[in-house]
Amino acid sequence: AAYNAGNIQHANGRMTQAIAYYRQAIQLDPNLVEAHANLAAALNQTGEPDQAIGHCQKALTHSPHSVEAFVNLGAALVQLGNPTAAIAYFRKAIALDAESPEAYNNLGLALSDLGRLDEAQTCYQETLKIDPGYSESHNNLGILFHKSGCWQQSKIHFQNAIQLNPDNPLAYHNLANIHKELGELNEAIALYEKALSLKDNSLDTCLNLALAKEQDGDLEAATSYFQQALAINPEHPNTNSHLVHFWQRLCDWQKLDTCSHKLDRLTSQALADNLKPAEMPFLALTRNMDQKRHFDITRAWSAEISQGAASAGGSETFAHFSDGQGRQPDHKITIGYLSNNFKNHPTAHLISGMFRHHNRIDFDIFCYSYGEDDGSVYRQRIQQDCDRFVDIQGLSHRESAKKINQDRVDILVDLVGYLSGQRMAIAALRPAPVQVRWLGHAGTSGADFFDYLITDRIVTPLTSQAFYSEKFVYLPHSYQINDDRQKISEPAGRRPDWGLPPDGFVFSCFCSPYKLDAVMFDLWMRILRQVPASVLWLLKSSAIAERNLHRHASACGIEPGRLIFAPKIGKADHLNRLQLADLALDTRIVNGAATTSDALWAGLPVLTHQGKHFASRMSASILSSIGLQELVTRSLESYEKLAVKLASCPNQLSAIRRRLKQRRLTTPLFNTAGFVINLELGFKEIWAIRCAQDRPRTIWIRDVNAN
Repeated sequence: AAYNAGNIQHANGRMTQAIAYYRQAIQLDPNLVEAHANLAAALNQTGEPDQAIGHCQKALTHSPHSVEAFVNLGAALVQLGNPTAAIAYFRKAIALDAESPEAYNNLGLALSDLGRLDEAQTCYQETLKIDPGYSESHNNLGILFHKSGCWQQSKIHFQNAIQLNPDNPLAYHNLANIHKELGELNEAIALYEKALSLKDNSLDTCLNLALAKEQDGDLEAATSYFQQALAINPEHPNTNSHLVHFWQRLCDWQKLDTCSHKLDRLTSQALADNLKPAEMPFLALTRNMDQKRHFDITRAWSAEISQGAASAGGSETFAHFSDGQGRQPDHKITIGYLSNNFKNHPTAHLISGMFRHHNRIDFDIFCYSYGEDDGSVYRQRIQQDCDRFVDIQGLSHRESAKKINQDRVDILVDLVGYLSGQRMAIAALRPAPVQVRWLGHAGTSGADFFDYLITDRIVTPLTSQAFYSEKFVYLPHSYQINDDRQKISEPAGRRPDWGLPPDGFVFSCFCSPYKLDAVMFDLWMRILRQVPASVLWLLKSSAIAERNLHRHASACGIEPGRLIFAPKIGKADHLNRLQLADLALDTRIVNGAATTSDALWAGLPVLTHQGKHFASRMSASILSSIGLQELVTRSLESYEKLAVKLASCPNQLSAIRRRLKQRRLTTPLFNTAGFVINLELGFKEIWAIRCAQDRPRTIWIRDVNAN
């Protein structure tokens, strides 16, 4: 009776009660094999694999052919981090009962843990042959296809799992993840909420629901769910990592400081243990200028990507056509650009003019897109101006890599790095003979599957090479391309239209709020104190961020009304309104990139501080490329003094604006055609090194446009 009561509680998911009944049954009959086996299963589900192993062994002592005992023993070993040993027990269970769905499903889990995804998929499919209603295998197949980048197949299996077991919170959670990654936030939020209604203490669901609410703009709800996740586990690395970026976006620097200290400790511990830290590589770039720290984090992340890609690739290898197969240095080189941002995105704003200038005698230009088609003019221009535009959004990592390889791409250029939605696993499969990183992530990938980084001598001086896995291709001017056909709407705007005072000095910064930090903001407030009647024009993001910035301004003795927030608008109109400002103030740890060149294109001078890593030196590179090095400062003190001086000396600032107007179309920064010529020289040198079978090395490109 006790044993049967335990089974009833177990079937209804009440593990604590089930365990109590199984223990009672064993006390009454210590030789009851089924009670030992089922108690082990319940202990596995409550995270007590050590105890589960003991009961499996007792069951096997009394019944050496207990399939359930072998399955539960293997499951306990998987939890304890020993999937290799577990596989032997699952295979024993299958040898005893070739129709055991539990044995096949658990064998699939162990194989998946070892990265043997093809074998795992076969096991899950075998489970469903035996028992088509086995919900857990559908869920596991969904996870497997998600890892491989097959989102649509993944979605189908999660939906099947829910249909078979409507009370499975994990399936709802996993299906929500797919919708979230596809940008379908309403569906994702509803599914996360359903999962929480079934299991209210799920840390992962609380965290992902917080992220979905944040993305949807419901920041109050996001804060609440972040707090729920922290209450479940205050030391959870993923929660703390995402919270740091959350507080950055809200400009809540007091909470950010506390959370940052904790994340630093968690990251250091993970690196010391040779584990991938939860701290995201892009987040690391935004927090400090420690290049070694960034390198260590990206190496750990890229190692996991490589391992996962190797599993996703199975036994398939790609032909790296070059030497001896008619692919010589002077042959027509095929360049493949890989991105999810061929749309209305800063990267597309920068590169959309590039494709019309590529030399079609020496190059074929292909684009591989795994992002949405937003129907924007940027998407349309890129599709029209490249030689082949391939939408790989619906393909897995392996299928995408296979397509790139079959297209005989010589040089694959990743434009995303670790930015949102990245699929670096495609490049990790090595579909092209040479692979290059450019734009996107302003730092190293830490990966052995990228050979080169397109850069310049300012953002990555030679002293930085020790902290980069890629060899540098030094362009003669800035690493950043710009489009010399960007439209600026007309007529000219008026200050009152944007809530700006008709008189007085207007400082501006249109960088995203996460780039703002307490050190630089305090400096800006000191500048405002020294320039009477001046205002600071910022990009509008959220009411919470505005309240926090108003509070910080008040604490610095500045009237909050001197901060004016501008809404996001179309690019041409934004460039128009930038002309109303007097001087743009750059951010510190992560500079403006497209933000800086947008201001210069509109005729607005930008003042920057040159830091120690790529992200903090981008504006220095851009300003040098247009001949305005005097706006690059090397200390915060000189930054402050120059800002006040320029605001107080209208003649000096007017002279800079005149030079900017004269140089806009005569210097390298906005010479799109000239940039492409130099970039192509880099590609030719890269390919020549490859065809000579030499190792990647530093490449210096001389500006042929200067001849």
